[in-house]
Amino acid sequence: MTEQGRSLLERLQLHEPADTGDPQAVENPPPVDDDEPASDLAPVDVVEHDEVEALVDELLSSAIDSGAPDRFEHAIAKAFTFLGFRAVKVGGSGKTDVIADADLGRDDSYRVIIDGKTTAREAVGDNQIDWDTIDDHRALHKADYVVVAGPAFTGSRVANRANGHHATLVTAGDLAELVRQHALMPLSLDAYRELFDAGTGEVELESLTESVEAAQRFLDISIAALRHIEGHVSDVGALSARDLYLLLRSEPELQAGEAEIQAALDALVSPLVGALALTDRGYRPTSMRSNAVRRLRLLANALQA
Repeated sequence: MTEQGRSLLERLQLHEPADTGDPQAVENPPPVDDDEPASDLAPVDVVEHDEVEALVDELLSSAIDSGAPDRFEHAIAKAFTFLGFRAVKVGGSGKTDVIADADLGRDDSYRVIIDGKTTAREAVGDNQIDWDTIDDHRALHKADYVVVAGPAFTGSRVANRANGHHATLVTAGDLAELVRQHALMPLSLDAYRELFDAGTGEVELESLTESVEAAQRFLDISIAALRHIEGHVSDVGALSARDLYLLLRSEPELQAGEAEIQAALDALVSPLVGALALTDRGYRPTSMRSNAVRRLRLLANALQA
């Protein structure tokens, strides 16, 4: 013991511990799982599951409510708003039903007009669509893309006419699938442009597959990198992207390249996330994950304000 230690010991006032009535609880406290956020840090759902399913139900039911076409138009506007567009229901004589703007800046923004068609029958036929008026709407509203939405479409003629008029046919079921997919993995408005660029008449949701898979892959690599850093930092210290590349080779389902891992680390170390810190030796955690959860919650709340 040093002289400083003896001096400190002389100044300490010691007291008997309070009787808790349960010595076992004091001697062996339950383990703390740092990976789990505290109970007051439940993940933020920007849109609740029930809200998503309510929108899906409204899309599907309003599309066949031919007596109240406004319902379907409102549902379409809500669906495009949920996807990230600035969408409004217009309606009225000589106007389209819904205008959806993708606000991406002066050079990259685009506009979609949507003509909603309801029917109590099985599907919408070509004779129910006024293609000349739709062309007029495109010119009037200076739209880049045209969508005709309905419960379903029948016959090859309607698809051919849509292709000839550079319009895209979207069913209520297609919109419902987009809404559900967006709730699970939100995509950018650049990705949704691909739906209207296809030029086949009928919408091809498969065109979004690559974007969805890329977003999911980035998330998976980020979580795997964070998990390995947390699992090895106590033994080997901070880890580099190269270290993680070697570790992740044991997870062949990811097949993560070093550049992909570095991109994930850059995201995790950013001030908005702050889950990792970069040192001269590599990356290490900044604290428990719950702090990153708090930071992301503050960001989510600020973005919703």
